[in-house]
Amino acid sequence: MITIEIRGGEGFKNVLLAKRDLLLNALRQKIDALDAMLQMKVQGKMEGDVVQSHTHHAAGSVRVIPAKIDGNVVRGSVEAGGGVAPYFRFIEEGTAPHLIRPVNKQALAFMIDGKQVFAKLVHHPGTKATHLLRDSFDELRDIAADELQKTVDEVISGT
Repeated sequence: MITIEIRGGEGFKNVLLAKRDLLLNALRQKIDALDAMLQMKVQGKMEGDVVQSHTHHAAGSVRVIPAKIDGNVVRGSVEAGGGVAPYFRFIEEGTAPHLIRPVNKQALAFMIDGKQVFAKLVHHPGTKATHLLRDSFDELRDIAADELQKTVDEVISGT
């Protein structure tokens, strides 16, 4: 999350109040653009072999949630997972070692080295977290803060 606090004297406060709606809408548009940038960065990493190719559905699940204005707060986000990629959370956060058991069948079936294998139980070693969303956000944090500050300056100065 990036938080911007705008400070100034009484005269500045009056200017800010007069431009409140303009400023909030400009920030909403900028946040949507920055979130789209984050979305593309995450998808680019996924397509660039940060995660295995069978997770191509996960890349398609990365989506921008349009920014909304709530009082004096503008909030937008990028989410991933759900739909055809409910497993994205496990890619992002990783998993501890765990057992996998069949739910609707008597055995699990999967491929290893091109051969079909059956098992009643799998001892999964866990999955290492990729932190795609978190790391991508961290990489863009300074750019986003600068862009948001520029937006504030442009609205306040009227340029």
